Amino acid sequence: TIAACLCAASTQASVAAVLDFNNLGLACGGLIPQTYGDEAGILDVSYRSLAGVGNAPEQSESLRFWSSNLTYSGLVNVAYAGAVNAVGEITFTPAPGYMLTLDSLELGSYAGTARNSVVTVFTGDYTQVLFSTNTLSIGPTAVTVTPGVSSVGPIHLQFGPEAYNVAIDNVRYFAEGAPPVH
Repeated sequence: TIAACLCAASTQASVAAVLDFNNLGLACGGLIPQTYGDEAGILDVSYRSLAGVGNAPEQSESLRFWSSNLTYSGLVNVAYAGAVNAVGEITFTPAPGYMLTLDSLELGSYAGTARNSVVTVFTGDYTQVLFSTNTLSIGPTAVTVTPGVSSVGPIHLQFGPEAYNVAIDNVRYFAEGAPPVH
């Protein structure tokens, strides 16, 4: 499920949520539903695996689910890309009049084996990088990343290039009515 709080903010609702990939009812390797994380009239969330960073060719129409005794650096119920050397992508598209803020996320490495990854957040048209980490070393302990970026347009959260053996979990975000433009 998504842990979420809907709040009244003037005439628009707002949402604070965490993509924790719990209670999806999927077997390991199952595709994350494209509706997971959506908030009707506020936010659309979608998932895919790419052949590289940025607007690269799609490898899979979604990310995959994993939950097993062999965890990703202690994280369970995670999302990963479906191919070795793939980049995982979660796209957030706020509805008109809303602003999305991407607060934080966690990355873990399969079986706690040391691996590297980069987190990048692009604008909807992939022409601007809103946030990027240096190369992160992920081993037996999950790594928390705090982008803290906001946008009234779509944003693409990417992790990889080894998003098959590095998974994402606990993606925290909120969407609220955007400030008026004068």
